[in-house]
Amino acid sequence: MRIIRLLTGIAYLLGGWFTATGLRQNQDPELWLGIGLIALGLLVESIRNAVEANHRRRDGAIVSGNSSDRANIDG
Repeated sequence: MRIIRLLTGIAYLLGGWFTATGLRQNQDPELWLGIGLIALGLLVESIRNAVEANHRRRDGAIVSGNSSDRANIDG
């Protein structure tokens, strides 16, 4: 999962860079590329969170859906 976090961070970084340069220079393709990279990073992050939650649930870490169980997992 670390490689996915690294790739997500790179997508955020490049997305922010392209968005900033696209806004500064009034270049729509760079702006939309940056927005797309940020959206891709958000999508990958949400999928990663869902997969990790599924693994925790499968391994028996979450017995029921109440908030006290989630608090114990997160620390």
